[in-house]
Amino acid sequence: MPSLFKRFPSVFWIVQIFELMERGAYYSMMPILAVHFIYNVGIPIWLGLILTVFMYPFQYGMPIFSSALAEKLGYKKQMTIGFVILFFAYIFLSFANSMPMAILGVMALGFGIGTYKPLVSATIAKATPQDDRNVAYSIYYWTVNLAATLFALTWGLLIMGNVIDETMYAWVFRISSVFFLVNIVVALTIFK
Repeated sequence: MPSLFKRFPSVFWIVQIFELMERGAYYSMMPILAVHFIYNVGIPIWLGLILTVFMYPFQYGMPIFSSALAEKLGYKKQMTIGFVILFFAYIFLSFANSMPMAILGVMALGFGIGTYKPLVSATIAKATPQDDRNVAYSIYYWTVNLAATLFALTWGLLIMGNVIDETMYAWVFRISSVFFLVNIVVALTIFK
């Protein structure tokens, strides 16, 4: 196992930390987003479910522009901008109390993800030699799946155990925003 860590440059592992934190926040939030809108914002069930898709045009449309922008600004600046947007989007969603605020929060979330997301795979491609690329992407997807499982399972167990209820879902967003503070600090101090 130690040889695996030495096999890839430090920038590769830093990007794995970014991905673990970002996907941890995302998969913590996704299972409760519609429920939060319904119970805490007061949006009808049908609309709460529809609102959750407002992020996807930004999340999947932005990478075309953000990839090109990253080539001009630099990956460090672009990732930091994405993390700052995501930090404020999660905080904003935790305080959303109306449909317009919910829509803006979800759109900001999609915009932040779309700003940051394409840079991860591009960094992995640039940081790893061709011979190690399959292993590198396997580790990357393992990290995504670990975050999806670990964070969603943790929140699910807390909800099932009645440790938190619907009225406390805003705290999921607030705690998730802390993950982006970690990413911002790492991006500004360690990432090159």
